[in-house]
Amino acid sequence: MFTREGYNTQELLEIAKVSMEPVLMENEDQHLKILLIGPHIHFAITDVFFGYLDGLKALDIDCDGIGTHQLKAFVSEDVLGKYIHSICLDPRKGYTHIGFIGGLVEAKWWILDSIRTMGKKSFVIATEDPHQLDQNEALYRSVDYYFSNELEVKDVFEGSFYLPTAGSVNFTRRFTKEEIAEIDVEHLKCDLLHLGTIYDNRIEFLKEIAPMVREHKLKMIITGIGETDTLLPPELKEFFLPISKASSNIKDERGTTINHGDVSLLYNLAKIVINVNRESLGHDHNHSSNKKYLVHGTSLNPRCYEVPMCGSIVAIDKKRMEYEKIFKTEGENQQIIAFENGDDFIRQALPIIRNEELRQNIIENVHEYTCKYHSYYNRATRLMKFIHAKEGRREQAAELLLEKGFGINNPNIKVKKKS
Repeated sequence: MFTREGYNTQELLEIAKVSMEPVLMENEDQHLKILLIGPHIHFAITDVFFGYLDGLKALDIDCDGIGTHQLKAFVSEDVLGKYIHSICLDPRKGYTHIGFIGGLVEAKWWILDSIRTMGKKSFVIATEDPHQLDQNEALYRSVDYYFSNELEVKDVFEGSFYLPTAGSVNFTRRFTKEEIAEIDVEHLKCDLLHLGTIYDNRIEFLKEIAPMVREHKLKMIITGIGETDTLLPPELKEFFLPISKASSNIKDERGTTINHGDVSLLYNLAKIVINVNRESLGHDHNHSSNKKYLVHGTSLNPRCYEVPMCGSIVAIDKKRMEYEKIFKTEGENQQIIAFENGDDFIRQALPIIRNEELRQNIIENVHEYTCKYHSYYNRATRLMKFIHAKEGRREQAAELLLEKGFGINNPNIKVKKKS
C-alpha cells in the first residue's frame, strides 16, 4: 500500500518558480467553490466531466468547469498547463477546491503543488483504474483526495475513496415509440449489439457466440471501431457496421467517435447490449500491464448503467463481481443478464429476445432504478458528502445524507426525422 510520504513542497515550488502566500480556509463557514477540469479524453470529458458538473450544480454547489479538450486543439500542452494554473489560482475567481476528471493527462505536478500551497484543496476523479494505476501513483501522492472508479484501489492507495462510475441522464435516455417512428432506423435494429473498443477478450467472446448467432438466425451488430473492419477476424466481419452508418441519424456527429446521441439511439434499438469487461491483469490492448500492482478489477463500467437508462438490457460477464451487489440477475425482479461464457449467454438471451413481454418486464425493473440511483447526480452527492465531512462542515454533510433521485429520460437529444 502506498502513502503520501515524500511530498516535497519546497522543491517543487523552486522548480516551478512559484512564490505565493498560503491562504488559510475557514471550514465551517467557508463558501465552497469548485473548479472542475476535464481532460481531452472523450469518455472522461463527456460522461464524467459534464455528469459531475451538472450534478454539483443540481446540489446548488457553486461550480465552474473547463473542458481542456476544446483548448488542446489550439494550444500546446505547456501553454495549456499555464492557463489552467492561472485560472486555478486567480483570487478573483475564489475557487476553494480544484477537481481534475480522468487521469489528469495535461496537468503539471507543480500546478497541484501550488494549489495546495495556496491553501486550496485538490482532488481527482480517476476514470481508468485499475488500468492506469502506474501513472496515477504520482497523481495520488500529489492531490488531497483521490477518488477511484475501482473499489480495489483502496487497498493500494491508502486513504483513497471509492466513487463508482455511473450513467449520465443528460446524455443517455429512452426514446419514445413516436420518436423512433420518425427516424430511419431499420438498419440499426438488432437482437444483439456490441459497441466499443475491440479488446482481445471481447473478440474471443464474439467469436465464441458467432456460430450460435447464425444457428438461431439472430441479428448482431458490431460497431464503434471505425470505418473499416480490419480489427475484426474473418468470422466476425459479417456483423460489422461502419461508424458512418451507425451515426447518420443524429445531429452533432463527431469524427471517428460515435457521439452520445447516436449511442443512446443504438442502445434503444438493440434488444440486448453485450458488455464484456476488459481484462484488468496482464497485457491488454496496448494499455498498462499493471504487473506492479496486480489489482483485479471488480467494479462496473458506465455501460452497465447507460444501457438500462436507454431502455434496453445489458448483458455482462461475471468477471466484475460488483454486479451482484447492484443488480438482480434472475427471478421476476431480474434487471440484467450476467453470464459465464458464450453458451451461458445465448441460453439466457434467447428467451428474452423471443419474448418481448419478458424483455419489457426486465427493462421496467431496471430503468427507473438506474436513473434514480446510479446517475452522476448521485455520485456528485457522494462526492460532496465525503468532502464536507472530511473538512468539518457537519451540517452540510448531514443535508446530503438522503440519496436523491433526479430527472429521468431528459428529452435533450435532437433527432433527424425521415426525409
